[in-house]
Amino acid sequence: MKDLCIFIPTISAYQAMSTIKPSHSRKLWRSWLETTIAALLVVQVQGASTFSNTALADEPSASDRLLDRTTLQRNLPSPSQPQATRPLPSAWALQNYQNQIYQLVKKENLKESPAGSKTRDRARTKTLTTLRQLDGQSKAKLLKFLKDSNLILVDNAVISLIGADLSNADLSSFSLSNADLREADLNNTTLTRANLSGAMLFQANLGRTDASFANFSGAELFRANLRESNLLLANLSGAKAKGADLGFADLFLANLRGVNLSNANLGSADLSYANLSGAELGFANFAEANLTFANLMGAKLNGADLSNASLAGADLRGVDLSGASLRNADLSQVNLEGANLFGADLSGALLTDTTMPDGKIKK
Repeated sequence: MKDLCIFIPTISAYQAMSTIKPSHSRKLWRSWLETTIAALLVVQVQGASTFSNTALADEPSASDRLLDRTTLQRNLPSPSQPQATRPLPSAWALQNYQNQIYQLVKKENLKESPAGSKTRDRARTKTLTTLRQLDGQSKAKLLKFLKDSNLILVDNAVISLIGADLSNADLSSFSLSNADLREADLNNTTLTRANLSGAMLFQANLGRTDASFANFSGAELFRANLRESNLLLANLSGAKAKGADLGFADLFLANLRGVNLSNANLGSADLSYANLSGAELGFANFAEANLTFANLMGAKLNGADLSNASLAGADLRGVDLSGASLRNADLSQVNLEGANLFGADLSGALLTDTTMPDGKIKK
């Protein structure tokens, strides 16, 4: 605390003041008393403030002491609290949410309440409403609060996150395996190294998401939006992504082994060096996609659109390309041995050093 200098009248000052006429003396004394009292009040208030801040600095936050009633209520600002000292809107909304969930858990037995009960409906409504009010950082804290409080367990989710707004949240290394996130908004979310294996993401919005190194193995991504997402080295093996939109997505070195992307859009996506062996890719759109050195061995690309795509050096052995469009595609140094090209359109395709289905190399 900064040093404070307080004016204390000396004897000489008192004597000097005593020589002044009574009418003037009373005015001066009153002025002096008001000044002295004000100074003492400043000392008292600042001292109390310093003590309070020091004492609270060592206490754990509400997120560290989950469902702690005293902590949660203490953090809520009073109506008379000056606006300048109140928490930011997101922080206040998060604290208020945690306090209300505490009340539902302790007073209305939220965890033991049956599915479809009014208590669970209230908790879900409050959760979805609060998420829409929070910034990305606070959304991540809310999700961690629910996870650590065992309210979004995989086998028995007390609070459903279907349709939840998780956009812009930083969920790096977060585990949401088998979570029900149908129709959830994860637009522009950071999911680097996150675990979403087996998660239900039907029609979820993951556009422009950074999901590099993330695990989506076995995830349900039916008609999900992953447009312009970063899926560098991500694991989508066995994922069900029929009708999903991965246009302009970065799937460099991604693992898509056995994935179902039939009728999906991968136009202009980067799939170079990706593993798509055994994948279901029927009628998918790969127009202008980068599939250089990709492994497509045994994949089903019947009816797929690969026009203007680059497949240089890719492995297409045993691939079903019946009825596929390969117009103007770069198939140089591609291995098509054993591939089914019945009804495929190869007009304008580059076939330099390409191994044809019969094993012959096209020069």
